[in-house]
Amino acid sequence: MDYSLISILGMILIMTIFVCYVVVGAAARRKANEERLQKSRAAEENDS
Repeated sequence: MDYSLISILGMILIMTIFVCYVVVGAAARRKANEERLQKSRAAEENDS
């Protein structure tokens, strides 16, 4: 087995994991922001 091939596969694997982590983190953050917006909107409607 060629070592350069192993290192290339390792780099691709790390990049894939990193991209998945970023995408999942962004999606979770967006969901939390939307929930917070809905709560603040509901609070404003209750105040008025």
